[in-house]
Amino acid sequence: MNYIVTDSNSEQDQNTDITEEDIQIFKRYDSVEAAITLSQEGESQHVPRIDMQFESSDEAYKFYNNYALIVGFSIVMAHNYHSRDKKMMGQVTRMTFKCQRRGTDKQEENKASGQQRPGAQSSTASRKRKNNNINTDEAAPTPAARKKRCNVIDKTNCPAEMIITLKNKVWVVSRLNLEHNHNLLSPELSKLLRSYRHFTEQEKAMIRTFVSVNVPNRKILVFLSYLRGGMQFTNLMKTDISNYRTRMLRECGESDITQVIQFLRMKQTEDPLFFFAFDAGEDNKVRNLFWAYGNSRASYEEYGDVISFDTTYATNRYNLKFAPFVGINGHSDNMLFAGAVLSDETITTFRWLFRTFLVCMGGKAPKSIITDQDAATRSAIGLEFKDTVHRNCLFHIVSKVEIFLGIALSKNEDIAWDFYDIIYNSLTIEEFETLWNNMLDKHNVQHLKFLKVMYENRERFVPVYFKHNFFPFICSTSRSEGTNAIFKDNVGPTSSLIMFIKEYDRIVKNMDEKGNLRDKNKAQEKGNMQKPHKGYAINKKGKILERNLQKYQELLTTTMAVQVQQRKTKKVKVNN
Repeated sequence: MNYIVTDSNSEQDQNTDITEEDIQIFKRYDSVEAAITLSQEGESQHVPRIDMQFESSDEAYKFYNNYALIVGFSIVMAHNYHSRDKKMMGQVTRMTFKCQRRGTDKQEENKASGQQRPGAQSSTASRKRKNNNINTDEAAPTPAARKKRCNVIDKTNCPAEMIITLKNKVWVVSRLNLEHNHNLLSPELSKLLRSYRHFTEQEKAMIRTFVSVNVPNRKILVFLSYLRGGMQFTNLMKTDISNYRTRMLRECGESDITQVIQFLRMKQTEDPLFFFAFDAGEDNKVRNLFWAYGNSRASYEEYGDVISFDTTYATNRYNLKFAPFVGINGHSDNMLFAGAVLSDETITTFRWLFRTFLVCMGGKAPKSIITDQDAATRSAIGLEFKDTVHRNCLFHIVSKVEIFLGIALSKNEDIAWDFYDIIYNSLTIEEFETLWNNMLDKHNVQHLKFLKVMYENRERFVPVYFKHNFFPFICSTSRSEGTNAIFKDNVGPTSSLIMFIKEYDRIVKNMDEKGNLRDKNKAQEKGNMQKPHKGYAINKKGKILERNLQKYQELLTTTMAVQVQQRKTKKVKVNN
């Protein structure tokens, strides 16, 4: 699209035919002549001209940027010239604004010419392997870090530009080219280009406030869009907020881990019972980090008999694994005893974590712990929590049945019925093992490898093997997964470590206040405990509250209501 730069006299001589745009303007005004006049005046008002003057370079940039928004392209500050004159030594006297699609793509040029990337070197052997695709006995290379996805702008060597020169303390347009060699966008789309997306000072202050309380970028975007009148009236993107958040973190001039250590030490001064420790590698870099609040340590003394432990991903930009120690309080709510971020999931790392946990909790190990089927976790628990009963998550194991036994289940639906009945309803170990073998013979599925593996590991997950162990209303790691979901609501793969630690601080405080609220409500409520059944006595011990006892009574009531009748057909009928 070409734009002809003329003086004001020649503009009046241009074609005055009524255009579609003029007709739209005519609908607002009462005459075609007024519409044409307003259209021409508006165009001359926003189009740059040679010798146009500006009081500052910022004013010139804003003017050219507004023109670009109307036309449909984005501008960049290409370069500037510093004066070498003695009177103005080092002062910027010339600035060049260009279309964002100026220049050419260097990578495409290198591909077309067959040249190697500048600065890249490779040995003769590596070039031969690449060309001949020869396999060698060399070890597999270390996988590269995940590349950040970005939008690459197609360079078309666009010649459009505006050059301003400082003359007598006034910036003057000295060179102008309004021609483009690419398609231009409509105003609805051009508002999303880079040079038009910016924050006001008030919006920046709001973002800083939101970041301080760990509000995620997507929610900040929704709030700012609402203030601007809705998404249709805003040109901001989530990337803009993320970039501004990154600039905020760089302002402090300290590394992420330094801020984390300072934050934890501050917590230690505020709370004498606060505990934290870190594990440094040979290069003196922090590999693993552990911390626990004073209230959490006190709660562990009362509710630390059972723990749900599971690691999760995608909570920080360093791909560190988050490992929370989750427990259950007297209200059957989740609580965090401690937290840790780990560099890997090896036996050595887990052993350091569990040893540190014991030191933090005064040497008291949990009576029961439930985890997933990770082999490193199982080995570390056996070495550090020697007297702890270790149980695997029942849900994760049983959920694999449809994956590995899909074909067998589709052929015979009775297998699934018998399988789930034996897993969940066996009352004794002898009954489970007998019914399991009967199921294999009945359906002729002895050859299925998955069933063999499940039977070999039956003592790690089948409920009947844990009848005499303390697992209050828990048979899976859903407690840990629910806690992880809370964290992932406000932190993610792009979050810094200090942001994650502050989010942990906020969540722990919310959990404590929720517990205080329940204690207050319980102290003011009238008890509604049912009378125990004949032959059963229920005594409150410690801080086991009514909610847990009510759950127990519901199970007991259901059990007492079951009647078993023996029929002549040797079938068992259960009536409620």
